[in-house]
Amino acid sequence: MKSLVGVSLVLFGVLLGITIPQGHTTPQPSPQTKAVSCDDTKLAEIAVYLKTAPTSTAQLKRAVAGDANSALELAVMFGKIDFQKMMCLERMAAENGSPVSQTNYGKFLLNSSDPLAQERGKYWLNKAKHSEKRQ
Repeated sequence: MKSLVGVSLVLFGVLLGITIPQGHTTPQPSPQTKAVSCDDTKLAEIAVYLKTAPTSTAQLKRAVAGDANSALELAVMFGKIDFQKMMCLERMAAENGSPVSQTNYGKFLLNSSDPLAQERGKYWLNKAKHSEKRQ
């Protein structure tokens, strides 16, 4: 019955051109709790930034080729410069097998407001736990 009254009020409001507030708002995630979009196109932005540092450019090439330590070192370097790029590199290091990065990226995703990102965070933490057992 309540929902029928609610729907009736909304329809009545629409007919009269009145907006009826629903009593709730969607929370806006802060930049650091929103899951980072980290596709491979971010790598071009990172490469442009690193052009002035040949050692770091070589390190990025190693990270892209699968070296977890290189990706983690770059993530640490970007930590003070650009959070989004840092998390992109942290994810790369996690994908490359770094238990430290798997833990860091998993914790980051757990703090997200996105339930699917939180589930992915649990995946990374579980993967880190199993990676540490093998080492």
